[in-house]
Parts: sequence; C-alpha cells; structure tokens
Amino acid sequence: MVLITGGGSGLGRATALRVAAEGAAVAVLDINEAGGHDVVREIRETGGAAEFLRVDVGNRASVLDAVDAAHRRFGRIDVAVNGAGVTGQRAEIPDVTEDDWNRVVAINLNGVFFGMQAQLPIMAAQGGGSIVNIASILGVVGRANASAYVATKHAVVGLTKAAAFEWGTRNVRVNAVAPSYIPTPMTEPRLDADTWAALSAQHAFKRCGTPDDVAAMIAFLGSDDAKFLTAAVHLVDGGYTAG
Repeated sequence: MVLITGGGSGLGRATALRVAAEGAAVAVLDINEAGGHDVVREIRETGGAAEFLRVDVGNRASVLDAVDAAHRRFGRIDVAVNGAGVTGQRAEIPDVTEDDWNRVVAINLNGVFFGMQAQLPIMAAQGGGSIVNIASILGVVGRANASAYVATKHAVVGLTKAAAFEWGTRNVRVNAVAPSYIPTPMTEPRLDADTWAALSAQHAFKRCGTPDDVAAMIAFLGSDDAKFLTAAVHLVDGGYTAG
C-alpha cells in the first residue's frame, strides 16, 4: 500500500495514479477534499483500490490520526510519500511576513516531520518500508525571493538523511526527490508564459518536466529495485542544476 500526502493534485496525484496502475492500493491524504475524492474515483474506475482521508499536514494530531486510519484500513504501509507543500511569498527576506514564514514551515517541513513520526514505527513493526519525501532543486541550490521555500526544502533534505540513518537497521529506506520547475496547479499560475519559456530553456531537454516524470522516480524509489538506495536526494531536473 502506498500512502501519499498531497495526493489530491499535482505531483501527488500523478504518483497516486502511477502506483495504482502498477497494482498498488493507495491512501490519498489531502486537505483538498474535492481533489482527493477525484483521484480516488479515477483509481477505482480502473479497478484499483484507493481511499481518501482528509489531513492537515501542519497539524500533528491530524497527521497521526490520518496515517493511523490508513494503516487500519489497509493493514500496512509499504511506501509513504510526503508530498504536501506550498510555495510561499515571492519577496525579499525583510518583507516576508511572519504568518507566511510559519505557514510554509508548517506545511513543507513540519508536515514531513509529522508524517515520518507516524510512518516510521509502522514500517519498522511490519519489517520495513520506503519513505519518499518530495523536496525540490531548491533544497539543493538557492534562489532569491523564495527564502521560506528554499529553507524548508533544504531542511527536508537534511531530515531525510537523518531519518535514513536512524531507521536503516530496521529496514526502512528514506529518500528525497528534488524536482525542478514542474508545471502543476500550484506552480503554474505563479509564473507568466515568458518565465516558463525561459525556465524551459535552462533544462538540457529545453523543456520543463511533467508530474509524470517525478511520479516515475517516486515509484522506482518505492520499489524493491531501489532496495540499496537510502539517505539520498534524487534530482528529477532534466539537467537544470548541471547547467
């Protein structure tokens, strides 16, 4: 069974559909009830097994309850994808509001931390599992006017490595994926067409990636083919950071 936070749209949705097509049952966790139910409906219409559970990843009790409910519903959690996220203000550091900073930290960082607090003991008790945290290329490099986002994604990378070393002897693998600029319902409206074109030109393929490109990496990291991969950040960036 694959549990996905942020599974109702964007990268989470693409991942849910990908792993369901490969035969996995899916627990779709999101604060976006309409989007989450749509993903579950789509999976079920193709014969798959899926359940929607509402979660506010910035609230520890909500996360613990939702993960526990998914575990009780399916009996195990083989793969957990912590993917809920927000972008935050586009502003220089002195102009970032405390409320926005706290909101980005609550969702992008605390949400991953709370998720792993719930997921790791379950996986260890069942004999192992795989956790994939969605970071970003901005967890590897910097960018102006995105301080909260950059800080939280760097923190997710560090948290991923710490968890991997804590839980490796209990057969739990923990990795992060670092996508580049992927058009999704969250990211696409924030940039105009000229900016997207300029970003596309900075990739080796001269295009931005798709949610399906990221979902393919996540599905691989959750599989037994990745059994010796842990504590690593896997770039899904079309060469962006190499240029």
